[in-house]
Amino acid sequence: MRSEKDIMDLLQTFFYQNGDLLVFLMNGSKINVNIPDDKFKDFDVVFFTNDSAKYIGNSDFIKKSFGEILLMTEPFNPFNLELFKDESDGKRYSYLIQFVDGNRIDMSFYELDYLEEYLKADSLTKLICDKTNRIKKEMIPSDADYLLRYPSSEVIKECIKEFWWQFLNTLKSIARNNYLLAQKYLNYTREQLIQMLTWQVALDNGFDKNYGKEFTTITNFLSPKNLNLLQQTFNTTDFESMISSLKIMKTLEVKVEKILADRMSFDYTDYSYIPRNYLISKDEEELASYF
Repeated sequence: MRSEKDIMDLLQTFFYQNGDLLVFLMNGSKINVNIPDDKFKDFDVVFFTNDSAKYIGNSDFIKKSFGEILLMTEPFNPFNLELFKDESDGKRYSYLIQFVDGNRIDMSFYELDYLEEYLKADSLTKLICDKTNRIKKEMIPSDADYLLRYPSSEVIKECIKEFWWQFLNTLKSIARNNYLLAQKYLNYTREQLIQMLTWQVALDNGFDKNYGKEFTTITNFLSPKNLNLLQQTFNTTDFESMISSLKIMKTLEVKVEKILADRMSFDYTDYSYIPRNYLISKDEEELASYF
């Protein structure tokens, strides 16, 4: 596996060999000093150019400049946009490249007129090279944009309602014996629970902290009991285990709702009766008996 210096040398050589590339930035975990370094950190690089069309759908330069490719995707090519039902803003193009030697580079090309907007959008950005001195202010990378903020009561209430809404969607899919859709909605339900648990963790350990991508580091702060319960919700290999997962999530959600309402002083509405009432209204008494 090539060293970080090897990859950075290749990136800078590529930058200076292409006259249309005017600004070279980096972002992501590689430049975040608050995240311990490891061998899985990627190189997230952004080049600003006055000729982005040169790089759209033309990846021949990658192997030539950076080495043997194991796997590569292009998020903004027409087929990926169709696959993920997304749209391109026309100002950027990206290559996500996993090399044979273990290094990964996520490489984006932006039109130069997007530079000012980009700099405002991501505080975790480091200036590597600027050929024409377009960036006047000193850039100090910071993960400020990724820190957890203290939520308003309105935001918490919306999170609570979304939990119960996705809970009902999961139940509906289970009642229809639609396993794949039930899994999808169950994951949405858990996402809202994890958001609530993250706020609870922050009450004890501080807001304005980065709790990781998708709040993954809250597992370091949860009580052993709550961590065990949360982990059990991922055991969803059949409808019976899905129902058990929902029961556990319901227990955790009600508990954390009450804690947040008490400690953050907002009016608390108990929605825990809704799953049972919903199922009874649909003549699903057997399924309702679990809740």
